[in-house]
Amino acid sequence: MGGGVSKHTKQSWEEFSSKGVKDSLIKDIVESLDSLEGAEEKNAVEVVNSTLAELNEKIKGDTDAPGFAILKIVRESKIKVVDVPRKKKAVEMFKKATKKGATVIMVKDGKVHENKCSGDPAKVTFLIGVAFGKGWTDLGPLNNEGSDFCIFDEDEGDDGDDEPDG
Repeated sequence: MGGGVSKHTKQSWEEFSSKGVKDSLIKDIVESLDSLEGAEEKNAVEVVNSTLAELNEKIKGDTDAPGFAILKIVRESKIKVVDVPRKKKAVEMFKKATKKGATVIMVKDGKVHENKCSGDPAKVTFLIGVAFGKGWTDLGPLNNEGSDFCIFDEDEGDDGDDEPDG
């Protein structure tokens, strides 16, 4: 019988077990690999190790990427969206853009994060409006009563009249 599954492979499978993969499935795979010999074993272990590495990266990517993005106006006519893998990096980018006087918004999972908006109110309104129209974010502080950026008055409700004014 061959040397069996490498220590690296067994550790990788243990990581999957901690992320919800059934232990019985892991046990079956490890036993199948342990039964191989020679070149067949070497090829199988190489395939398994590379597959595990890819799966680990995908799983890590999903948990490490909470969906942060920075929206900002660059130059006077272009909106830039920067996907950011971590909150810490997003906060750093937001602060840096704010110090430079740029119009910037921090977004997490399609929502303006903690009303983090900075810049000229008209430009913030424009930026959120464009982002909302493209489906990148909600209206955030534009729709929050008491926000410096609120554009909707609470008393101006729908009076049920569908006819245009005038």
